[in-house]
Amino acid sequence: MSEIDDLRRLVQRTLEFQRSTVIERRVPEKFTDLFPIPPNATLLGSVMRGEETDPEQITTHLDAPGSADAIKSWFDTRMASLGYRPHVPQQPRGSPGGFRHTMSPFGQSPVGGGMYCKGPDAPYYSLALRGGKDLQQMVLSWHGGDQGWNPCAPQPPHGPPMSEAMRSLPSLDGPPGVMMQGGGGGGSTDMWTSNGQAFTDMPASELRDHFAGQLVAAGCTELGRGGDATTAWGRWKLPQDGHETIVTVVAAMPKVRLLQQHTFSLKGQERQNRQMTQSMLSGWSRFG
Repeated sequence: MSEIDDLRRLVQRTLEFQRSTVIERRVPEKFTDLFPIPPNATLLGSVMRGEETDPEQITTHLDAPGSADAIKSWFDTRMASLGYRPHVPQQPRGSPGGFRHTMSPFGQSPVGGGMYCKGPDAPYYSLALRGGKDLQQMVLSWHGGDQGWNPCAPQPPHGPPMSEAMRSLPSLDGPPGVMMQGGGGGGSTDMWTSNGQAFTDMPASELRDHFAGQLVAAGCTELGRGGDATTAWGRWKLPQDGHETIVTVVAAMPKVRLLQQHTFSLKGQERQNRQMTQSMLSGWSRFG
């Protein structure tokens, strides 16, 4: 038995284990109307997961001429005619501001793509685009709506209580083509800190300036900035009185930038300083 035969057996067994079927150069016949195909695109084939009569997911693989922006625009228009709208992931109420995660959610490529929703219980689509200026490798997936969880459904609020000023803080997006990984966050009613990483060799000060533009566009007022290509920071006053946010960028590795955003209430900060001072004085008095 040849290596090709062994490979075919491996692929076949893998697909059987995943309850998937590969279909060359087409989509399942009864689901053809579910998949709009851009002009002059080449359909390589599709993968269907689940039962043929009631699949959980169908994924098509295509090559399409044109730029990622042009193809995305075509899909936005075509999906709208089918009753689907581009979906913007809901920012959890427990995570104000911070750095928006772009590490391929829901099978999307970090280069480009999107998600399209029709309703909280309806099937949804995910689109991934990868390529250059003139040709895109494209993956369009249809997801059955009844899978126990639907990203198009409203997400329940969670997280600690905090001021509306901090809840209204916008998420920060990376520059075009830069992948970002949103990290953990934590805090209290008067303070919140979020961490992240950006995978780029961009100077720290340049990346800080990119975030600054988004904060200013959201109504924040710059109070100061400093640093250089290695470490940079900026400080802004939020539109709501008495709140500020600080963004720090550190070039920790050649192609990784560590990110932190610290948002706080000035009154809360003053109260915390008083409590710390009183605690220290109380401790000293015991040994005085």
